[in-house]
Amino acid sequence: MPDGSLQQRLADLLAEFTRLGAEARPGSRLDQMARVLLEDRDRVKAVVEPTDPGFRVGLEALRDLFTLEPIMDALGCVDLGCDKKLVLKRLMKDAVVSRSDEKVSRGRDLQAELLTAARCVRGGMSDVALREPPDVQATIDGTRWGIAVKRIKKATRIDQNMRDAVEQVERMGGPGVVLLDISVAFNENSTPLMAQCPKAFNEAQARRLTGLVDEHREAIFGRSRAKGVGMVYVFDSQLRQTPEDGWNLATMTMDVDTSEDAKTRERYAPFKAAFDLGIDRLSETG
Repeated sequence: MPDGSLQQRLADLLAEFTRLGAEARPGSRLDQMARVLLEDRDRVKAVVEPTDPGFRVGLEALRDLFTLEPIMDALGCVDLGCDKKLVLKRLMKDAVVSRSDEKVSRGRDLQAELLTAARCVRGGMSDVALREPPDVQATIDGTRWGIAVKRIKKATRIDQNMRDAVEQVERMGGPGVVLLDISVAFNENSTPLMAQCPKAFNEAQARRLTGLVDEHREAIFGRSRAKGVGMVYVFDSQLRQTPEDGWNLATMTMDVDTSEDAKTRERYAPFKAAFDLGIDRLSETG
């Protein structure tokens, strides 16, 4: 299990939730994670053995820690559209382990939207907000952009999710992009992975993303071009253990240029530059 520094970071995250009025309720996702990794709310456990019944819950705590830290850092710069406490409570409503057979996962759907918003903040966009349609909105040089965020739990649902996403962008009435989080579709039980060679792991992750885009090319390109959407991002995030770094979150984002002409590509260039910068800055601090 992770060293004490990671467990301390989880304790700090819990304290921040409490400070903002969203203390973990007994039995909630955050509460279950805390019970495994902390002796109490202020003291971390020295070690959690693989034989511990809560070991898997502890690993999922790390997955959420790596995702929630950048979200919490950027939260003050995002217009949430409602009380911050309500947003944080909604984040924690899902089961501890995300699975492909979940019918409803509003907490992690919101988490994906907030991570996208954090990228926008880190990329220097202004007036970042959770808004529908689509899900996230932000401004670059006076232009209001929309981002439709879809968590794909099964690859067979990509076409339906793409249709919904581009229609959201269309309803906004301005330029927009689609972000497909395919992490659960690639790993249906969110199983933590071992990576003896991180470079080979990263190369395999890139091949999977490329293969998915190729396999669903008609849905991604066809749906986008039908509504004038010039950019789709495909995102994968997997919890892995490496010999050098221990447990960490392996994330990869592929941008797919769906523009049909140079004029559309030029129009999307400022968004791509800012969003890519946000991705890089989150990677540096994650």
